Amino acid sequence: MLLKFPGGLRPAIYDLSSGIQFKDVHFTYPSRPDMPIFQGLNLDVPAGSITAVVGPSGSGKSTLGSLLLRLYDPEQGQVIVGGHDVRALSPDWLRSTVGTVHQVGVDTCNTSLVICRQTFCILNLQC
Repeated sequence: MLLKFPGGLRPAIYDLSSGIQFKDVHFTYPSRPDMPIFQGLNLDVPAGSITAVVGPSGSGKSTLGSLLLRLYDPEQGQVIVGGHDVRALSPDWLRSTVGTVHQVGVDTCNTSLVICRQTFCILNLQC
């Protein structure tokens, strides 16, 4: 269940042409303060692109999604969507606009995409 948050920006989807940026992001989970996940992460995801994040267990793949959807805020740095710091955006709008596909057991990529968004049309998708 998503919590409803009042307020926050709700930009038009066409205003998001600058993509997604993680700028100098530092993050440690509150429950594990001795294990930093990111220390100065910088990542640019161009608008309209499809990006896969791969790496070993514990490398921060799921954490990127959690920061992007604002399930957590970075200790330092910014997560920017369409030129807006996610802290200024409506969390409800953000979570209904950004599509993510998280690792799901042994399911295929195709199955994960269908689970993520039932209306997603899979054409010539190779995973």
